[in-house]
Amino acid sequence: MTIRIKIKTIVIACLLAIISSVPAMAEEFTTATPINSEQYNKWKTSKPFTQALEALQKDEIKDAVKGFTQELKLHPDNAYAMCNLAQANCLMRLEQLLDETDYYRADTATVIAANKKFKELVSSDAKYLETSITKLPPQDKESQCAAYLALAEILSTYCYDDEDAILKAFNNAIACHPCKESYFARISYMYENNENFISHIEDDAKAVYSIAPNDASAVKLMALVCYEKKDYDGFINHYDEYQAIAKAEELQPDYDLDMLYASILEDNNLTDDAIALYLKIIAYSQKTTALKKLLAIIKNDESTADVVLSTIKQMQFAEEGDDEVWGIIQGIIFKDCLKDYDSAISYYKEMLDANPGVSYYMQSLSQCYMMKGDIANAKLYTQASDIVDNSNKYRSLLFQLGEIAPLLDYYNTANTTIDFFDYSDNYYTSQAILHTMNHDYDKAIEILSMGIANGKESPEIDYYYGYALNRMGRYDEAMTYLQKALSKKDEGEELDRVTSILLKLELGDSDNAKEEIDDLSREWLQNLEYNIPGFESMNSLDAYDLACLYSLAGDTDKAMEFMRLHFEQDKFPYNFGLISKDFQLDNLRSLPEFQELINKYYFEWKSNNKK
Repeated sequence: MTIRIKIKTIVIACLLAIISSVPAMAEEFTTATPINSEQYNKWKTSKPFTQALEALQKDEIKDAVKGFTQELKLHPDNAYAMCNLAQANCLMRLEQLLDETDYYRADTATVIAANKKFKELVSSDAKYLETSITKLPPQDKESQCAAYLALAEILSTYCYDDEDAILKAFNNAIACHPCKESYFARISYMYENNENFISHIEDDAKAVYSIAPNDASAVKLMALVCYEKKDYDGFINHYDEYQAIAKAEELQPDYDLDMLYASILEDNNLTDDAIALYLKIIAYSQKTTALKKLLAIIKNDESTADVVLSTIKQMQFAEEGDDEVWGIIQGIIFKDCLKDYDSAISYYKEMLDANPGVSYYMQSLSQCYMMKGDIANAKLYTQASDIVDNSNKYRSLLFQLGEIAPLLDYYNTANTTIDFFDYSDNYYTSQAILHTMNHDYDKAIEILSMGIANGKESPEIDYYYGYALNRMGRYDEAMTYLQKALSKKDEGEELDRVTSILLKLELGDSDNAKEEIDDLSREWLQNLEYNIPGFESMNSLDAYDLACLYSLAGDTDKAMEFMRLHFEQDKFPYNFGLISKDFQLDNLRSLPEFQELINKYYFEWKSNNKK
């Protein structure tokens, strides 16, 4: 597990504080360098200097540059004005670059030339700043540190290829004033520029912690470093320190540390404790990452689900978290983990009553009713969901049910009214598939020709065109379209893996196609264990797709294996209507075991033989 993002959230706030402190560093000079107080007081009361500082703090960059330039004419040895002028110049050059270069309209050569000139000017500003720092009073270590950090920021942002100079600036800042901010700034740079950055920041993290052992950010950083090094005892010690600081200072819970601690509890089989912590994290953050971790623990384990449901009730009683969130979680547990669809329906109806018109609850209810074999209610809620979010889920449901006639009615109407340029090639291939299922290849070709005429030609359209022609016995014409689809891959056009396999199968290259299907199935099985109930699968395909591909390839054993997995593993395997008409499964229909499998699950589905 990487902690790059977690560490960056700590250091960014520190960097902002550092950068904003540099323009005002002269304000702090009176106590830092008493030996030069008379001279500084003269600078401090100098009108150009004070006005320039005020302008810089207000982001009035041009006025700041003008003021510092005037100040240096009056007091050439004002090193504070020099340092601030260097930074103001950098900001002004950046404004000029953005104002003068139209990146949307300018040609590449113009942009490159402008960037090169900008970098050269900023490099000269950086050198000027570096020289100016040496003129600051040697006793004023804090101002020197802040100026070196500003130099490092300029170099790393605009002259990022000079790594030695950047590190030298950070090192000088720490040497001048080894404070929390200077260490955090170097940590941030190491984070950005080293893949294995933990080895580079460990010493700095320890230094920050030694300087500020009661600082929440320093303690958190040490905890993260320990976790990354797999020093879990060290992590827990720092985690406890952080909790004590957070309680004393009334800080908000820390999501990163809590998630890592929950994972340690989980890895050490302290499941109940991990569940309780994940639920607390969800209560204050409502982040899906914590919910995914929680649901991954439950999977289909009824006893673990009972622990979660019991803990939620306790938290609701204590008024922790949002009732709507708890309702959603309980619905997911019943629907996706336990497949207790009656309880899930009850919860989702309560949520829908409290939040009318939310498509998520409607679609969840539809899925539950489909799993119970109640097609009428499933259609009702899916149609209602479509009205709200226009997601076309109702057409997807009809396709799964194999109800081709109403789908074709929809498309027949749409074909006479739509603006074709607003539709992708999928609009035409979807219709062609429906006609192919009806063995109406002439109509499939008519629709695909419409797509080509409207500028939507694609490898998928060419494939289905060739497929239909093949079935009509027009083999030479079919080969033209199939080869054209395959050649687009050689021309650099993206060709998805499934289309590539389908083309090879149709062209008779079954050996290579079978190898690609095997690769897909291996990936699918490897990802299967990482699938989380209630969330989209990590697999881009599902078991049904793989069964279809193996069927087309003539490997009926593999096809049957994935058909069984379809009914065992898929969230909503109720596509019996589609199965009865899908031409991709034609090679399985004569197998007795195929019909036995379908009958078994169809009977269970229609008989409400699920929880």
